[in-house]
Amino acid sequence: MSLMAERTGIVTKFMSAWNSDKTPVKFDGMSKLVKGKGEAADETKLDEWCHLSVMPSDAVRGDISDVKMVRYTGNIIVNVFVKLGTKFDPDRPLELATNALEILQLSEIGDVITRSAVVTNMGQRDGSSFYQMSVRVPYYRDQYFTK
Repeated sequence: MSLMAERTGIVTKFMSAWNSDKTPVKFDGMSKLVKGKGEAADETKLDEWCHLSVMPSDAVRGDISDVKMVRYTGNIIVNVFVKLGTKFDPDRPLELATNALEILQLSEIGDVITRSAVVTNMGQRDGSSFYQMSVRVPYYRDQYFTK
């Protein structure tokens, strides 16, 4: 499994369960957000949205007899944003973070195995008009090679 296949599997799993019609999603390297089967142009005009990143990390090699193994690790990060203002529901950021956590943690996504998620309350950052929570889901995958 390549890093691209790893990312594609994770994104596919997330998008199959996430309601992007209500809460559009932004991915690394994309200027527009995915909303349902279309796009949402500007997150500043939305009441809520999220950003999903797949961040590969370390790789460790181990040998067992004639079999070589490499364990690849990484983190899936989902940041959820809910617009502050008179209509702000303080439970909504946690609800979105919980939805992301339930989709991704403790799952098998092809060869990728995800672990327990960690949720961080980021609050309002740098004068932003959005309240933010972050969900980090560690993952690993093992790749085997014969000599």
